Amino acid sequence: MFKDINHAAVIDFVTGHSLHVYAEPNGRAIKLIADGTKIQITGEYTDSNQLKWYQLDDDSIIRAQYVKFE
Repeated sequence: MFKDINHAAVIDFVTGHSLHVYAEPNGRAIKLIADGTKIQITGEYTDSNQLKWYQLDDDSIIRAQYVKFE
């Protein structure tokens, strides 16, 4: 499902706030991650609604719109 990639990035959300990360695309939220957190992206996927998702190195999933590549 996910295409393998390997990129460092940072969460780009709202200063001072956190957003949910998920178990799978459009799935249940499993934790929060703070704006400005450095992350490692290991996969990318575009769903049937043309929404792009990234898989993080801990296997959690996040919407691509909240990621800024360094």
